[in-house]
Amino acid sequence: MSVFWLLRKSVSSMYRLRLTYLTRSRQACCDVSREYDNVPRNERCVNWMRSAKLTIALIVLAGAAVNATHLATAAERKPPVAYFLDQTPNDADVPINVPADAKGVVVAKVRFLQSAAWLGGRHCEGCTNDILFTRVKIIEVKRGSAEIGQVFNARMGLRNDYREFAYPHTPEQLRREYTVVIYASDDGLHRLASLPISSSQYAQWNEEVWAYERERTRLPR
Repeated sequence: MSVFWLLRKSVSSMYRLRLTYLTRSRQACCDVSREYDNVPRNERCVNWMRSAKLTIALIVLAGAAVNATHLATAAERKPPVAYFLDQTPNDADVPINVPADAKGVVVAKVRFLQSAAWLGGRHCEGCTNDILFTRVKIIEVKRGSAEIGQVFNARMGLRNDYREFAYPHTPEQLRREYTVVIYASDDGLHRLASLPISSSQYAQWNEEVWAYERERTRLPR
């Protein structure tokens, strides 16, 4: 869910609450005014009118700010990535996109042993730059040093990367075997390297995930 959508929703809610308040205030103002027939109505409600104009101006400015930020972010959107290759290519065709401090790089065919787990508390307590945690089992080593059957605890997804990414999520996806790039960092933790995919490949993965989630959360009839 987009943070800009949430901000827009929040602004809209504040606007509705403010209009409700102003409507009630105006009614109260006009009720009181009946006791003072010698005072012109427009003078009695002048404060309400000023407040309404100020509120509308603030809402317009907030909406413009949200739209400008959204457009700027959309213009800078990065292409999606995946943390697996669905089809096993030639070893030489596997892109090695790892940080400069990466150690023990392994290209291997693996099976994901679990669904990805969120790293951090409900409100991101203890969050680091890693987003998800998973475990992969080595099926075949294509490059580097690892043993068949070895299990790696691995992290994937970077909070400071600001891009959409794909990973095995549904039971059907988790049953497949994939080619991945595993590396270790200076902190001693293993991570999966991101691999470039097209927007259409990401859309296909996303549709498969959402189809599964819709079916999984469907209420029994």
